[in-house]
Amino acid sequence: MTEPEIPENVFPTAEEDVGAARLAPNTPQTRSHSYRLAYTDKDFLLRDELRPVRLQLELLKP
Repeated sequence: MTEPEIPENVFPTAEEDVGAARLAPNTPQTRSHSYRLAYTDKDFLLRDELRPVRLQLELLKP
């Protein structure tokens, strides 16, 4: 019996997620800042308490 082929990328890429978020309907909920994707929300990422996360991201770059 042969095993089924598993695709390499099961999950969408970040770019695909951003594209899907742009297609969301224009409602009060989707206009809310809390509805933004975390990695596209600069106000969220630049908060002082997220400095350790930003440092981790910088260490992951190389």
